[in-house]
Amino acid sequence: MVHYYLGHLAGYVVFAEWAKEKRERFVFVLHVEKNFKGDYSPLRKVLGTVGDWLGCHQLPERSFFYKGVQFPLCARCTGVLIGQTIMLVISFTGIFIPFWAGFLLLSPMGIDWSLQYFAAKESTNMRRLISGFLGGCGYIAILAKLAMAIINRY
Repeated sequence: MVHYYLGHLAGYVVFAEWAKEKRERFVFVLHVEKNFKGDYSPLRKVLGTVGDWLGCHQLPERSFFYKGVQFPLCARCTGVLIGQTIMLVISFTGIFIPFWAGFLLLSPMGIDWSLQYFAAKESTNMRRLISGFLGGCGYIAILAKLAMAIINRY
């Protein structure tokens, strides 16, 4: 069974799940559950909205919890956001990582995702966080090098 977080609606959490049953038949179920935690902080609402916009599934089993409250992003997207933020700060100080190293930093995230998706080997949240962090660093490193190449050209 695969669960997908669809969002919040009037204080309720909406999930969709579907599974491939015998004889190649798919079953789709929509869950609506009461959100007992009440209103979230403005920061959590903004991060949750950004996560929705960026395509984060925000699945509870792939997210971290703090004091019983789910993070607004999944473990991998949390790592990506932290990695991108740190790499932006580093890039603004004038330190740039080589282009090839950016792709090298992206590879653990791609490998982890591919193993989970194609080989049906479930990843852990810590592995998702670390590979997301490295991927976020690599993504910004590549963008920073491209931006500097464009700026230097003109």
